[in-house]
Amino acid sequence: MFTSRPILLCILGGLLLSEVSLAEGISLTLDESESDSTSTDFESLLEASRRGDLKEVRRLLKSGVDVNQRDKNGDTALMAASFGGHIEIVQLLIQKGANINQKDKDGYTALMWASFDGHSEVVQLLIQHGANINQKDKKYDHTALMLASMSGYSEVVQILIQKGANINQENIYGVTALMLASNCGHLEIVRLLLKNGADPKIKDNAGKTALDVARSKNHQEIVNILEQYESESNPTSTDLLPLLFASAANGNLEEVRQLLESGVDVNQRDKNGCTALMLASFGGHIEVVQLLIQKGANINLKAQNGATALMVASIEGHVT
Repeated sequence: MFTSRPILLCILGGLLLSEVSLAEGISLTLDESESDSTSTDFESLLEASRRGDLKEVRRLLKSGVDVNQRDKNGDTALMAASFGGHIEIVQLLIQKGANINQKDKDGYTALMWASFDGHSEVVQLLIQHGANINQKDKKYDHTALMLASMSGYSEVVQILIQKGANINQENIYGVTALMLASNCGHLEIVRLLLKNGADPKIKDNAGKTALDVARSKNHQEIVNILEQYESESNPTSTDLLPLLFASAANGNLEEVRQLLESGVDVNQRDKNGCTALMLASFGGHIEVVQLLIQKGANINLKAQNGATALMVASIEGHVT
């Protein structure tokens, strides 16, 4: 861990979750980074990266300090700079060969730390350089999307969704990003997750949905939104999604048209993060692709494996 900060221990169905809170919570002192290395220079690099001292980081790297050296917690300079939001240092460390997907002792990567603390530019940069967007931590199976959702950073949540984060991924307690956002009262993030295909019907290991969680915390605006989603048996629910995906994959133009006109979200994803546009592109169904784009399909969304609609079309040779 990089610094001392208040932590709110959120209880969800009797299970322990963690959320950063700057205003309230049980104050826990997290261990300051301590190096078991004999290298004072590495300690200096870690500290300079943490506090945002670009000049000192550059000097230390030039002197030969290993950019990927780790302390006893598994922390690297890249993790420290990412957690601090120091994008110029992050850029420099990447240029010098920093391992983007290195994990600390808890399984956290630089992307997860940046997401946890809401540094959207750093998140963008790390993803551009190959950060694993769906990496899970070791203890709870939290992902970057879950961390940003519980911490309340909507811009980071939006970026992660656009880049293909698994929106319905569950942690070891069966808890999703939507439940975490609902639990912690982040209305904007709840709306964002629902808009992009988060399933409000998923139940955690205690049998609770996001709505149950929001009710237990008296987050009334979130309750109202989730009640609407739960009560509506309309095409915005997950019930018709298999039909949309199958119709798009099979090139059934009229079926796709009817489903979209009845209100099914064109950018909903399947369990692999694929959209109807990706499935139609994979099959080479040009008319379906054109219709989906006309109806607002996001051509830049990525599946869990990082593929876009253009990429799957190219792989299958469907290029016109």
